[in-house]
Amino acid sequence: MPQFSSGGYDNPSAQSALVAKKLQEDFDVKAPWVVVYLEFRDGASSMESRTLAGDYIDRIKSIKGVDSVESFWDNNNPALLSKDGKIGTILVYPEERDFDFKNNVAIAIAQIKTPVGVEAYFTGVGPITNEINTTVKKDILKAELFAIPLSLVMTFFVFGSLVAAATPLVVSLFSIPLALAALWIFHFFTDLSIFGLNIITGLGLGLGIDYALLMVYRFREELSKTSSTEKAVRNTVNTAGRTVFYSGLTVALTMFSLSFFPLFFLQTFAWSGMAVVLLSVVGAVFLLPAVLMLLGDRIDKGFLIQSIAAPVSDRGLWFKISSFVMKRSIPVAFVTTLVLVILALPSKGIILGQPDERILPASNPVVKAGNITREGFDQSTRSNVELIIPVNVSFNDNVIGSLLSIPGVSYILDDKNLYGKNSMIVANQNASGYSGKDFKRITIYSNLEPTSEKAAILLSEV
Repeated sequence: MPQFSSGGYDNPSAQSALVAKKLQEDFDVKAPWVVVYLEFRDGASSMESRTLAGDYIDRIKSIKGVDSVESFWDNNNPALLSKDGKIGTILVYPEERDFDFKNNVAIAIAQIKTPVGVEAYFTGVGPITNEINTTVKKDILKAELFAIPLSLVMTFFVFGSLVAAATPLVVSLFSIPLALAALWIFHFFTDLSIFGLNIITGLGLGLGIDYALLMVYRFREELSKTSSTEKAVRNTVNTAGRTVFYSGLTVALTMFSLSFFPLFFLQTFAWSGMAVVLLSVVGAVFLLPAVLMLLGDRIDKGFLIQSIAAPVSDRGLWFKISSFVMKRSIPVAFVTTLVLVILALPSKGIILGQPDERILPASNPVVKAGNITREGFDQSTRSNVELIIPVNVSFNDNVIGSLLSIPGVSYILDDKNLYGKNSMIVANQNASGYSGKDFKRITIYSNLEPTSEKAAILLSEV
């Protein structure tokens, strides 16, 4: 079976992705996939620390798939040394292969045994993605191990007999395997996320219960009115079957809307969701009626709970609620809308941002590594904006002054100089790395959190 990816969170047509591609192709610049912090008790600059770090780096370089490695111990770059001098940084660049290949490189690096007295911390795209995916998979597994058995037990009390409680399995066992097969076929035409499998399992079980409940309850009502099982099944499909069809169609169309997002993580939700929903409808409208035809009044066999299995009264609670709503449709609609608006008011001031490793528990190793980044290193260049412009476009002092005046901007580096606050100008020691044949690059350094609202404002002003 083809492998499904654990990635799919990036938009390949976004400006950031296009700039990253241009930086790599024209300027041989790329972001590290793994960032390793090595902490030494006696400081990262001692001879012993340099020897230990060198051995550790050699083991990283020996891992299959590692393209290049840059570290504090290679060039004594002060930006790669912590403020207290105890932590040195290693930047690892894997070969440009697929997402999962690079993540496997990150896993292999994390498995390297550190020398005695040295602490290693891992961050970067690879370690963070691996930890998030691992945590999500474990949590989903826990949820499924709890929810699935509980759902199966609850179906007995909802359907009122063992035989009736088994009818959702008819729908689920039909829809889930076929939806998985459909996803397998889709994989040959587009990238898919591994989490599509969980969508199929969860929706398949849930819709199986939901649609079977509608069909079985209606079938019982029809059986109470006629002695003909065939007529009861026909009326069930004409009424509850129609409800299931339109309900499923609505859900499938809603899932289809996710396919318009450029992230294949969300597109997988669309394809897997549509497949399992439509197949659940087919199972409920075609296969389940055949089973009901075979069962007839034996639908109530197996520890029957009479109060649940009995036909619903035309004067019961739900009848009274529906009658109340229909007689006062406008006032009920107004009050309901008002309540929903009031409940939505707290979201008026919501600030949406990009997640980072801090969505994980504070005890997670990559969160600790992220805290080292934020607290242990100089923050004046903690994030940067890369600009790619044609070589013939002027980048004069007025433009530089305007960029430096933006709150949060620390420095600006172009193909000639490094510009700082208070008219500080220093020659760029890597000028050749900023000038290409047709384009040149400008780096705007900032001391802001990369995923913060202030950083988003800075980007828009740039």
